[in-house]
Amino acid sequence: MATPGAGVLTEVCVDSVAGVRIAAAAGADRVELCSGLEVGGLTPSAALIEHALAATGGSGLAVHVLIRPRSGDFRYSIDEIRCMERDVTVAVELGAHGVVIGALNVDGSVDLDVTSRLMAVARAAGRAAAVAHPRRSSRVGVTFHRAFDLTADPFAALEAVRRCGIERILTSGQAAGAAAGAVLLRKLVSAAGSGRTPIAILAGGGIGADTVAELIRTTGVREVHFSGKRLVRSTMQLVPEGVSMGAADSFDRMATDPDLVRATIAAARSAG
Repeated sequence: MATPGAGVLTEVCVDSVAGVRIAAAAGADRVELCSGLEVGGLTPSAALIEHALAATGGSGLAVHVLIRPRSGDFRYSIDEIRCMERDVTVAVELGAHGVVIGALNVDGSVDLDVTSRLMAVARAAGRAAAVAHPRRSSRVGVTFHRAFDLTADPFAALEAVRRCGIERILTSGQAAGAAAGAVLLRKLVSAAGSGRTPIAILAGGGIGADTVAELIRTTGVREVHFSGKRLVRSTMQLVPEGVSMGAADSFDRMATDPDLVRATIAAARSAG
């Protein structure tokens, strides 16, 4: 069960129902639910969202759904935008506590039009869900994903995201991993906490049990995001040669590891 007041909020990025169960059992506060982790995460199916929510088992674990229609850059066509709008609505209708969004212009600035559209859809879906299900809150949490790390000016991007009403930004500090981006992360934490509308900085990227405590101490972040995954070898006895499903090794996969998740959460909480 999530531990209120534990100091540092922990979010586990998962792509399966099993991953949700592992995060809940380890005491995570939130999961980012996605598919296609091998390409940085894509929008999960409605069935996965539904079963993931059921798997939280009253633990208090929040489920935020990634809204990303394809791999590649974050400049979207009108068809892709319409798909994202519908995906936001479906996720909230199914009971997701939040969504994870992001879109950029060709110059690396935040696409305020698309981001604002998705925010409006999330709010409308939350209100509609609360009417249909009176016990459900109308509030929908919204995170701007790591498209932020590809912006030309991170401080201008932070203010743009803030203006859209988004409550947090997932970022590695525009580096390959959060540890390498620690200097910028610290500056972002300071900038995010100023002004009349604070916004949370959710540090993510290469975070594990051996790095999370130092990251928290040096940057001041109060939310951390990690996957805690390991390689799972296929148990298939027949592995035909010369046949590929598109991946480098389409039979093996990465999966959420309970020991890694528990250890990372424990290290984060000890630093908080």
